[in-house]
Amino acid sequence: MGRHRTLFVLIVWSIGTTACGVDADELFANQEPSLRQFATEWATVFSPNDHADFTRFGEGRYRWNGNFITSNGHGYSVIAGGDHRLANSLAEAAALTGTSEAELRKWDHAAALVHVYAVRFYAKGVVELMVSGSQRDPYGFLYVLPGEPEALVDLKRHAAAGKIDGIYWSLEFVRDGWFKFAGSH
Repeated sequence: MGRHRTLFVLIVWSIGTTACGVDADELFANQEPSLRQFATEWATVFSPNDHADFTRFGEGRYRWNGNFITSNGHGYSVIAGGDHRLANSLAEAAALTGTSEAELRKWDHAAALVHVYAVRFYAKGVVELMVSGSQRDPYGFLYVLPGEPEALVDLKRHAAAGKIDGIYWSLEFVRDGWFKFAGSH
């Protein structure tokens, strides 16, 4: 009975956080190591010069490096480089955006596990993670990668002011290279 109750609570929590958004403080408290691993993996695969980004709008709806993939029930609609095309499969759609189906599914799965809506570089050495549910009013975390002292000092300076004008209307230092933000460009 106890195991079923736990499963039920997890399902209800998961449905609630998907519909209402995830509390950033609770997410950080419960999944900081997983968020760190996710951000570090992103930075290992991509560089700030790649202008890489991934957004998980929902099942079958993604943004990959500024290109959009949307399931249309019979295949996929792809907007890449300003061109609109149709693809018969996710593999074909991913190829049109310069990636593979496996890579797209890898980031989709990883983002879902840590409740990340979008990931990209904010600046050299800084990964931005927007939290699931923050689509309308963006919020999430900035993670300064180890070995980036200039970025850490710069963000701490902005956090002392409480914001970065024109970008984040709220910025707070959390700890160990982590910053929490609200509002986004």
